[in-house]
Amino acid sequence: MYRSSTVPRLLALTIAALAIAACDTAGSSGGGTVAPAAETYGRPSAFEGKWLGESDGIPGTLEIQRLGDLRYYARFSDEERSTFYVANLQQAKVPPDEEGIAGNLVKFTWQDGRGGTGSGWLLINREDSALTGMFGYGGSTRAGSMSFVRTPE
Repeated sequence: MYRSSTVPRLLALTIAALAIAACDTAGSSGGGTVAPAAETYGRPSAFEGKWLGESDGIPGTLEIQRLGDLRYYARFSDEERSTFYVANLQQAKVPPDEEGIAGNLVKFTWQDGRGGTGSGWLLINREDSALTGMFGYGGSTRAGSMSFVRTPE
């Protein structure tokens, strides 16, 4: 038999555990980062190109190349051209079906070749000229931010 003070405590712990589980599966893209909903600007967003900015406070270049329909490969390197990580990106459709338009959101997984891995997301602005996003490190709750502008070609 439970004491009367034990039942409310068990109920509170159960509710907290369910809330944590719900948050973890509601769009988490690794490392405590939750991707926003994809939107469209009435035309497909274009992620390909060379971008200058910062990833977790490190200045550098993000180069994104198309691999196929809605799939991209990205490489981030610092100013000395040392590759810090590579990423596999998947662009979202709005609405998320075969008839949808390629949206302003990509989710990605990354690796640095030294055992570091994680996942995250990037949003592109209406003009396809700036990227902002977040990424996580493996299964930790530590998250980094990203911000880039497209370089003129």
